[in-house]
Amino acid sequence: MIMKKVLLITFLSSILFACNEQTSEATHQDKEAIEIKEVVKEKPLRLVFDVTSSNVKTHQSAMRHVSAMAENFPDSQFEVVVYSGSLDMVLSDKSTVAEAILKFADNDNVTFKLCATTMKRGGADKSMLIKGVDVVPNPLVQIYSRQKDGWGYIKETNN
Repeated sequence: MIMKKVLLITFLSSILFACNEQTSEATHQDKEAIEIKEVVKEKPLRLVFDVTSSNVKTHQSAMRHVSAMAENFPDSQFEVVVYSGSLDMVLSDKSTVAEAILKFADNDNVTFKLCATTMKRGGADKSMLIKGVDVVPNPLVQIYSRQKDGWGYIKETNN
């Protein structure tokens, strides 16, 4: 079931984010994207994004994905779980994506969760976090709980 959701989201992403020139005629891809949006209207998406990398390109890619999905599916829910090497992504003085994260600070459909141990290990405290970032005791349990509740899973990487 989870694999089907991952495949659907991968397929969905490839349709929505492809850089095609716009034409006056609706293409096959455009029709598929419209059909997918209709399905999502009936049952909104719920996706958890797993970010562990210190690579700023991964942070930027994750935020592009979350932003595009939230824009295209405003009734859906998205959660970014940050841990391990990705602490700088959510620190207000180090993040390269702080502005993008701040855009979601008052959006209940997009949340950011940081691992308490990662924060402690990195010498950070809550006052150093970008507004809207919450702290969770265990990121793996957070992700597992979401998946158990039917959320899809996206592992953000940048090779």
